[in-house]
Amino acid sequence: MDSEERMMSQIHVSVESLVYFWNIWKDKILRIFEYLEGLQTQDVNEFTSYGEFCLEYLGVLKQCHNSLTNYVLLYSDADWARNVEHIHVRSIGNKLVLSIDVDQVIHAAQVYWSSQVLSVGFKVLHKLEAIIHTFATDAYDSLSRKCMIFTLIYEVAQFLLGSKNLNRTCQNSDDLEKLIRLATDFSGYIFPLDWQKSLGEDFVSFRGTDICNKFLKQMIVEHCNSRNDLTHSQVGNIAVFVLGSSRLNDELFEKIMKRMNQNLPWKAFFKCLQGSRGSYFPSSSLICRFHGVLVDAYNESCMRECDPISPGFFFYLVERFVIWLSISFKGYFITTKSAFVEWLVYEEIHTMTTPCFNTSVGFLQSDLPFVTHVIKECLNNEQDMIDWINKSPSRYNKSYSLLVSRMVLILCVLRENFGMGSSLLFDLLGMPRITKHLPLKFCDNLKSYLVGCDVTMLAEAFEHIGNSLVVVSFGISKPWFEDFNVVDMSVNRSKNDILRTLFQKRVKAFTRETSSKCETNPPMSLGFWKIFEAINSEGKGSIDQENKLTSNAQKIKVLLEKYIRLLEQNISSSRDMADMVYELKQLCAALDVRDIRLVKQLAKRVQSRKAGMEDFLNQLFHKHTTAQDGRAKVKEGCHIL
Repeated sequence: MDSEERMMSQIHVSVESLVYFWNIWKDKILRIFEYLEGLQTQDVNEFTSYGEFCLEYLGVLKQCHNSLTNYVLLYSDADWARNVEHIHVRSIGNKLVLSIDVDQVIHAAQVYWSSQVLSVGFKVLHKLEAIIHTFATDAYDSLSRKCMIFTLIYEVAQFLLGSKNLNRTCQNSDDLEKLIRLATDFSGYIFPLDWQKSLGEDFVSFRGTDICNKFLKQMIVEHCNSRNDLTHSQVGNIAVFVLGSSRLNDELFEKIMKRMNQNLPWKAFFKCLQGSRGSYFPSSSLICRFHGVLVDAYNESCMRECDPISPGFFFYLVERFVIWLSISFKGYFITTKSAFVEWLVYEEIHTMTTPCFNTSVGFLQSDLPFVTHVIKECLNNEQDMIDWINKSPSRYNKSYSLLVSRMVLILCVLRENFGMGSSLLFDLLGMPRITKHLPLKFCDNLKSYLVGCDVTMLAEAFEHIGNSLVVVSFGISKPWFEDFNVVDMSVNRSKNDILRTLFQKRVKAFTRETSSKCETNPPMSLGFWKIFEAINSEGKGSIDQENKLTSNAQKIKVLLEKYIRLLEQNISSSRDMADMVYELKQLCAALDVRDIRLVKQLAKRVQSRKAGMEDFLNQLFHKHTTAQDGRAKVKEGCHIL
């Protein structure tokens, strides 16, 4: 523990290092609890070293004589010993000593270590909470960092609240539940009504990161772990979190469906959704079940349920419903850029199979009229909409004006994809109470579009409202496509490539954490191993060289973190990979506190894996970088020290 203790004693550490060391320390204390649980039966062989540490730390001497074991108090005035009820005076040899029974040892040690874990855990939580308050209230450029910290707050608070080893007071439990609610409430920030925020480059990059995915999955689990029946709001939240995440596993889907036993329509929807992965084309069964749960969700809001789905989340689901209907109808569809990005977050990139288009008109007669009916009713009853907004428990996404804009855009998409809703749009454009929420140029272009059916005018209208028109194709090509943002999903490529095409500029890596100081494509394998060669070549017998390594520690850490994010996506494919990622994280923590001795030790350990890992990493890095990016990063890796 020497290296860890020395690093923890430093004044300044990063958030990641703080939680990393908390987890190390907490896991060691949990081993002490394991030892204490087995002490009564003497079944403690696996945790003997932790038991020896515990007794020595508390000042208890374990003495065995024949079949008897005595626990001698070396410091009877220790704070923890004040809670011991029965202390015995025993004669050992010619000395009188104070001893306690094994049950007293177990109880007193458990009480002491419980208090220590709670004390340190709350200090970690208060530090993380203080960091949150340093961010601007509405700064979406720092969203990734905020989400990471809320994820850490949730993990630490959930452990402290759920651990069977801790003696929490009522106040402890209340404080922890407040922190968990704080983290849960933040989830509304990830799905803003305002597409000006959701289409920011930093936000788009953030939405596909592992940090964002992990947070949303934690929120799904948090809702599923509720002791009470799920409210309509919680069910709606789960649906949005699922459709706003990627790579959900079967275990999580099963957990969701188990909690839906009291809500069979939603259970059927999630079961159908689980089986639909692997294709861009939703089945008619999935469409039917999605329609059913949306009808139920809307009716519940109309019946003035005390905790309905929030209107922002409801229309998020409606947008996805319209996209799925459009995909099912023909070989391409038109949508807004913000809705497409959210759809892309959820979808995996599939090898295109034969498109499964539904050319029947059955769903046009049932599913689509439901959408137009809901929007018409909502826009014609402003006070009811405001009441619905105010019933939402989240403090985010409570803008009536943004909801009006979103509903109008959904109608525009329906009009272009299915040729329906023109009369409703005409009527709305003649209502000042509606148009006051829309840009004047948007309204003018939309009127021209409805009169002339020229999709170019619709695209201009979308530009004026700040949410560009996107054409998504599945191998179909039309002459007029070339005038618009077109994404052809039949070309098997990465999400990053799609975003670069869509935004016409380099967007940060979609599947990794963003960093304003780093390039996003990882270097090739040569640059990776060069880092460790350079670390191990510096500092040999030279104070200047060691100082050089110290001064470049942060640069090396940033570079290594890029590799870690990529390797974590492939961690399940290799046990050796998991071990190496763990060592790389330790190395980053050592670099963070400038522990050069430990840095060099860990660098040697990683470098020793080269023979067994090089071929695998060569293949992995080749999939994620072009030759040009690779050459640039090789140069960076060679000269960073």
